[in-house]
Amino acid sequence: MDEVDETLSISEGPTASTLAYLRHARRLRARWAGRLGRMHVELRQLNQDFSPEIMPERERTQEEIFCDDVAAAMEGTVLRYSERSRLLKEARRVGIERFEANLLIAKVQHGVAGKWEGIRRAERRRAIWPVVVFLVVQGVIAGVLMGLWL
Repeated sequence: MDEVDETLSISEGPTASTLAYLRHARRLRARWAGRLGRMHVELRQLNQDFSPEIMPERERTQEEIFCDDVAAAMEGTVLRYSERSRLLKEARRVGIERFEANLLIAKVQHGVAGKWEGIRRAERRRAIWPVVVFLVVQGVIAGVLMGLWL
């Protein structure tokens, strides 16, 4: 137990590169604290910039490329039948089975529909505020008139 493993000993301190990385990461976390998705993307890019050997770029799979093609072919939340047929032929050409291709299309459509639903929900929230303000003002006016009458 008297021997100390030299590989576990603490070095003289962090390098300038490490300090720069940590400083930049703290700035990114502070800047994007309210947007976790964006913060994740920025931190991943920072890691890639500072140490590409830790997290090497991976090649995109045929399924990921196909999903991007599906998203590009959609018009809002709609995927036209002709585009769907073309995408299924393309999937077969690159080795994706028809069943899996249909699942990937449904996955992309569900993701797009979820985004549209979030936008609609936000628009409804924004649309209700004028109504709330109008009702509050009308309530105050009615209260003042009742006070004057009595």
